[in-house]
Amino acid sequence: MAQDITQLRIGKYYFGIVGLFDAISNVAETNGGEPDEVIAGALFDKLSETNYLPENAKELYKQAFLKEYQKQRGLAVTVPDAEKDDAAIMIIGQGCAQCDKLEMDVISMLSSLKIAARVEHVRDVKTIARMGVISVPALMINGKVKCAGSAPAASQLRRWIEECVAADKPKKQEI
Repeated sequence: MAQDITQLRIGKYYFGIVGLFDAISNVAETNGGEPDEVIAGALFDKLSETNYLPENAKELYKQAFLKEYQKQRGLAVTVPDAEKDDAAIMIIGQGCAQCDKLEMDVISMLSSLKIAARVEHVRDVKTIARMGVISVPALMINGKVKCAGSAPAASQLRRWIEECVAADKPKKQEI
C-alpha cells in the first residue's frame, strides 16, 4: 500500500515525510493523553522506521511532528514556530488552469509588494479533503480560507496579503 508523503517544515527547511498521518493516528490510539514529550518521542520513533531522521536534528523533528499532531487532532498548538514567515499562503486545488494561475498571481503579488511568504500549492486530494475545502481553487492565508471556488481579483488579493502582514507587525505604542 502506498503511503502519503507530507511536506513538513523542520527548522527553516521543508522535507517530505512518509506516513505522517498514519503515524499520528497510531500514536493517538496508543499514546493519546500522554504528555507532549512522550507524544513527540513516539512520533519520532514511529516515523524513523520509514524515514531518514538525522539524530543531530532529533529535537527539531520531534517539535515539528508534535505541532502537526496537535493540528491534526484539533488540539491547541503549543509548539512555537522556529522560523517565522511574514505570511503562510496555500493555494488549494489539484492543478487546473485556475489553480495554477492563482499560484502565479500570489507569487507575482508577493514579489511586487516585496513580502516574504511561504507559498504552498496543495494538490493532493486526500489532503484537500482533510482540510475541509470543497470548492477549488481556494486560497488560505495564515490558516484562514479567504476564498473558494474562484480566484480573487488582484485588488482583493493585494488587500488580503497586506492585511495579514500588517496583523503580524507589532503595534506602536504612543507615549
